[in-house]
Amino acid sequence: MRPTDPKVTLSGTRLRETDKAIHFKVCAISGSPIDPPISTWFPFSQTEKSFMSPDADDQDWIIVSEWIVKQKKELAEYLDHSDPPSVGPYVPPVPTKRTQKPFDDYDDDAPF
Repeated sequence: MRPTDPKVTLSGTRLRETDKAIHFKVCAISGSPIDPPISTWFPFSQTEKSFMSPDADDQDWIIVSEWIVKQKKELAEYLDHSDPPSVGPYVPPVPTKRTQKPFDDYDDDAPF
């Protein structure tokens, strides 16, 4: 995961873990509850942070890349799909012609 990748916070319960992934029961995405909770695996390569609550009643949470949540179709429908406003295609500026001063306008007495 690159530092610039968009991230999503998932709340729920850590079920189990391997060397390469975490099995997590997701109860909320970015603070919005989902019903019913969804149990799925997340690779550690797409996980930025995780927190396991010391109390059995509290929820655990993980921060994962938004990309991996979109790949999990059962979770993707719960993401906020508000797209940023479009600014249109890039239009490069039109180059302007440089105008050259006539030779008479130069100061011949300027020291070099």
